[in-house]
Amino acid sequence: MTFTNEQILLGELIGNGSKLTEVRAIIADGDIFQDTECGRYYDAFIECLDIHGELDLVTVSDSLKIRQLSPEVLIEWSMVEYSARNIAKHARIVAEQFMKREGAKTILSLNADFQETIDPLESVDSAISKLMSLRGQFQKEHSTSLSIIVKETQLMIDRHYEGKPDSIKFGFVDIDNVTGGMERGNLIIYAAKAKRGKSTKMLQTIFYNAIHGVPCLLFSTEMRRTDLMLRYAMIVQKIKWLDYIQRKLSSGDRERLKKQMDILNSKCKIQISDKVSSIIDIVAESERMIQKNGTRLIAVDYIQRVVPVSKKSNENREREIASITNGLKNIAFKNDISLIALSQLNDNMQTRESRSIEQEMDKMLTINEEDKDEITPDGKGVIIGIKIQQRMGASGNFGDVKMIYDKEFGYWKSFLNSDGHDEPIQTEPIF
Repeated sequence: MTFTNEQILLGELIGNGSKLTEVRAIIADGDIFQDTECGRYYDAFIECLDIHGELDLVTVSDSLKIRQLSPEVLIEWSMVEYSARNIAKHARIVAEQFMKREGAKTILSLNADFQETIDPLESVDSAISKLMSLRGQFQKEHSTSLSIIVKETQLMIDRHYEGKPDSIKFGFVDIDNVTGGMERGNLIIYAAKAKRGKSTKMLQTIFYNAIHGVPCLLFSTEMRRTDLMLRYAMIVQKIKWLDYIQRKLSSGDRERLKKQMDILNSKCKIQISDKVSSIIDIVAESERMIQKNGTRLIAVDYIQRVVPVSKKSNENREREIASITNGLKNIAFKNDISLIALSQLNDNMQTRESRSIEQEMDKMLTINEEDKDEITPDGKGVIIGIKIQQRMGASGNFGDVKMIYDKEFGYWKSFLNSDGHDEPIQTEPIF
């Protein structure tokens, strides 16, 4: 005889009542069982455990009688030969099946609404609310005891001072020496006025990490994925973008570019998406790639072009941006990864919708105004100041660092390494 996952789970629990607490963390009550009879058995189990502190056929009999349920059925289900190690797995399967069923019902109701005269925006908002509520019922992680947190923190301290920090590098020695890098769970904002090189800085950061073995994911809302690859290859090979656009590259330059692509293909751990622009899609794709590839660094270019959950004509723009930055912060925090997001500055050097962005950020790198730039002694670059802030406030701000923007080839390089070395100078971090 074939039994369902729900029946197998209940049969396993009768022989392993101590596992019910673990299962309850995954399945709150019997309402999520597709078989309503199985749901009633499960509710009887919970009632029995709460009253008697244990679960077996003897102690659960009273709860079964009240619900007019047969203990013989449980005996039949418990005869299936499965290991107790599979109980949590079967509980998750039952929970996932419930989510699929309820999700499908929501989609079907959304389709039905579109056939009626219901406002489509209200219908979509209602569906999103139901789906988010459904997602909230099943948490991946639960609260952790203080003893475990203390051990984790002590290990983190040891790793940090042994030179094995969990942080991811920005890829620029000037910034890494001051900040110590990007911490896990952090939302980092690169902010600047238009055409000040923030996208290039982000591109250099994410490819630096991808080349050094960090699985990365890049969402581009402005440039095609092929243009991004080409742009970075030109930075590495010191080829001018304008020469490419005007078809002035020599055959040797073209071969160098294509060879550089092969090198990046063999070394880089990076996925690039230029088709996703809504925050819902960004969250979904991020979680998929974190699960599939172990992604540790994500970049979004840029916040103001990301489509919010719901876009209404009368919606306050700051509120829309708040929902986007909150979604980005949740990706980083809940998945224990680092996320870089670009933001455009207005004429007053403030992030557009600045309050909503600055409330969520952990670190912010702001490229100074153009009138503060200095020309390098050789005249080939510009010395630009970058203000670095963090959530800690004025007492924890890092201050300004200087970097050089190469005007000829359009890329950022270290001010500390202005002697021409490409590799970062190994210096002691400053905290």
